[in-house]
Formats: sequence, C-alpha cells, structure tokens
Amino acid sequence: MARRRVARNLLRWACSALVAAGLAHGVVWLDAVRRLDALVGEQAQALRAQGWRVVLGPARPQGWPGRAGLQFGPASVEADGFAWRAEGAAIDVPLRWPESVSGAITGPARVRAEGQQIRFGSGPALALVSRDLQLDASGDAATLAGTAVGVARLFEAEALQMRLGPEGLALSARRVKLPGFAQTRGEMIDLMALHATTPPPLPIAKNPRDAATAWRDAGGAVHLSDITLTMGSARAVGQGRIGLDDALQPTLDGTVRVSGYAAGLDELAAAGVLTRQTAVAAKTVLGLLAAATPDGSAVVPVQIAGGVLTVARFPLLRVPALDWPDGR
Repeated sequence: MARRRVARNLLRWACSALVAAGLAHGVVWLDAVRRLDALVGEQAQALRAQGWRVVLGPARPQGWPGRAGLQFGPASVEADGFAWRAEGAAIDVPLRWPESVSGAITGPARVRAEGQQIRFGSGPALALVSRDLQLDASGDAATLAGTAVGVARLFEAEALQMRLGPEGLALSARRVKLPGFAQTRGEMIDLMALHATTPPPLPIAKNPRDAATAWRDAGGAVHLSDITLTMGSARAVGQGRIGLDDALQPTLDGTVRVSGYAAGLDELAAAGVLTRQTAVAAKTVLGLLAAATPDGSAVVPVQIAGGVLTVARFPLLRVPALDWPDGR
C-alpha cells in the first residue's frame, strides 16, 4: 500500500509539474505574441509617419507552441508609385524574443502572404503576383519562396525560390512560362536556375524609370553564373552579363553549352515560339558547332541587343520590351 501511495504521489507531482510547465510556456508564448503585436504596430506607425498608407486586417495569434505569430486579414502598404496588397498575411518568430519590443529579432523571422500583388507606378501592370509567398529572414540573408508566381511580363512560374545574401542572389524556378513569347500548351521551361550579383545595387526610388536610369549610368550590370535551363531533353548551362541600353531595354552577353538542342528547337517550333524555318536553320548552325566537341554539345555565344536574342550570331527570337512605369 505504501508503494502505491508513493507512486500516486509521484504521478500527481509529475502531472502538476507538467501543468505548471505548460502554463509557464503559455505565459511566455502570450508575452511573445504581445511583443510581436507591439513591434508590428510600431513599424506600421513609423511607415505612416513617413507618408505610407498601411492597412492591417484583424490579427489572430498563431504559431503555438514553438513560434510566436500573428495572422492578419487583408493587408496593404501603399505610397505614390508603389502598392503591396495581400488577401492575408502572417508573421512569426521563434520564442527567443528580445527584451525590448523595439529590439532586433534574434532568430529567423518568417513572413507569409496569400493572394499577393505588388505594383509599381499608377498603371494597370502588376510587377509581381503570387498565390502564396513566404519570406524567411535570418541575419543578413533572406529566402523568398512562392507558388503561382508571375513577375511583370517576364515570366510565370509554378514554383519560385530566391535566396538573397552577401554572396548574391540565387534563383530557382520550375515550370516556367514566358508570356511575352507565346501561349504554349505546356511549360516552356522545366527548370531555370542561376546565381547573380549586381554591383552597384539598384537605387530605391518612387520612380522606377529614374532608378533604372541611375543604375545604368552608374555602370549597373547583373553578372550571372551557374545558369541552368532545361526543357524536355534540351539543356543549357552557362554564364553572362545583363545590362540596360539607352532605351532601358535589356542587353545580354554570355556563353552557354547546349545539348539536346534539336528536340528543344522542335518543341519551340511546335509551340509557335519559332517558325519551322528558323528551327531548321538554328539546328544546322548548332550542329556545325557541336561537330567539334566529343559529347555532341555546342558552346555558343548568346546575346540580346535591340530586342533580339541571338545564339551563335543567329537571330532566334524577339524579346518582349520592358515597359517601365514612371511612378508619376
């Protein structure tokens, strides 16, 4: 009997300890949520003081038990020449929260948005749309991942991931379509990946056209490495440099090694991106270059100038023009 009483007492003490620990954890979690709410409110007020229009829908706590978070209803941040809107947004952080509400985040922060739209200028063109987008920030690096992402008129991707840090930008996109070229029956590009560095950085300005002009005039360029493009059996790897010409249209100088190009060109012709005659001529040029390599791949220069993409100095297709909003 004594042993049973001891066991029951131990069980009571264990249950009491667990309940106390749970209550303590709940207090810590609620305090972290309160601090996060205060920090978000501080940042919103700071933006409003600078002339931004900030709207946050009702906030609901989330993230139990490991993270402290808030989920907002419709949210928007707007100023002249820029607008960010989302059907819903959420932010959360680890429970390791700074002593001061206005202090720096000590752990990785996570921001998610659903039904997101980003707009530059006052025109109808959207700079970015996505079904959902998540930003993970830690230290001086950040990773952005989303689905059903569209970037201006440049491309649409079923899945997109970007990591920005001191080493530059790493991008990976899957099932990519290029709306400016053609409406295809399927994905034009199965995988697009690259690493980019951009000295000097693009200036932040309400007027995107002026910012792009200042960047170009300062010698701005995007240096690309580890470029990988795959489409069916076609594959291209290479490197290059992207800039802007006098009309703020993209320029490209690069080199790629292509393989499986015959099938890839046939697929582009079947999709209506290239004419049959262009595809046949391009295969002939690439075939001559590939004859000198043991693996049958072709190393070719690639350029974009005057709105035309050329491969091995052969005009392949016209690149959609960039329409820079002026933000006025």
